[in-house]
Amino acid sequence: MKKRIRWMDAARFIGIFCIYLGHLGAPVGLSYTFVFTFHVPLFFLLSGCSEALSAELPWKAYLVKNLKRIMIPFFFFSLLSLAVFTLLLNSHTHLSEEFRIILLGDIRNQYFAGALWFLSCLFIVKMIFFALRRLVSKWIQGGWAVLLLCLGLYVCSITVMESPVISPRWPYNIDSALYYSVFFAIGYYAFPWLQRLLSWDRPFKKVICGISFVVLALYTVYLFFGKDALTFLWNIPGLSLSRGLLRPLVVIGFVLLLAKLIEDIPCFLRLGQDTLYLCGSEYMIKFFFTSCLQLIGLDLHLVHPVAGYLYTFLLLALCQYTLVPLEKAMLRKLTPEKNRLSPCTEQKDTPL
Repeated sequence: MKKRIRWMDAARFIGIFCIYLGHLGAPVGLSYTFVFTFHVPLFFLLSGCSEALSAELPWKAYLVKNLKRIMIPFFFFSLLSLAVFTLLLNSHTHLSEEFRIILLGDIRNQYFAGALWFLSCLFIVKMIFFALRRLVSKWIQGGWAVLLLCLGLYVCSITVMESPVISPRWPYNIDSALYYSVFFAIGYYAFPWLQRLLSWDRPFKKVICGISFVVLALYTVYLFFGKDALTFLWNIPGLSLSRGLLRPLVVIGFVLLLAKLIEDIPCFLRLGQDTLYLCGSEYMIKFFFTSCLQLIGLDLHLVHPVAGYLYTFLLLALCQYTLVPLEKAMLRKLTPEKNRLSPCTEQKDTPL
């Protein structure tokens, strides 16, 4: 599979845009709460789609591959962000505590660089899914059993553990990984079907996608304004637990169809191809940009949500053309030739 799948890159762009946007907080208005309903599940689902393109490997080779492609960038971006953070505070007194958090996998909402937890969590999700697939395949053929097991992990995380999404506590975000593993599994097993549907090679597929787009768009817009059209489902005994699963999946369906519509826009695709670097650089690009503004006597004030949207796209573009090339060059030194994180070769080489 040498050619990149454009709708996946476009969907990644939408996802990274929403992550940057959501981290701006209240100034972006309704978008602030809306993006958190789906952007993390979207990335885990897309990661599952990428996994479906990967060749089968023995467990040791699979472990080594993901250590190189996920955990080396994780520690690289964590330490680089920490260096910038130290310069910002002009103090080293916090270093021991921040090092401790890094060694624990940047537990979500405990590390100042808010996006880096995803990398350690993704590594755990991939290991869990790989183990389940290998274990189940010895007795049962087909993916439905793995999906059910991942669904069981999802239910367990929200019933037994305390706030696995809002305030995870386990090292390497293991409690969050149990929650998000079902989205990864759905992406893995749904990818062949999605690829056929979104190929649009026959008129009936366009009709199905067109009708679905309208329905899903109406639900998504309604949700954006704080109204959930599926609330009646969450009031049914036994279905309340499914809200954290079904609601994001409905919005993700709309995002994938939207991604298909914008897949021919080159700048969106380039940003979507580099989501690993954009994710790792979020804290740094925000710091450097605001510092440059202050250098010339300017302060940044987001006076309304539209300003937040423009600022988000500006940050992504600046990061793409400033930090990302430098980070790629440095990571090439840390990653062997055959395992480089390439933005333009095989689709399966993209861990995000």
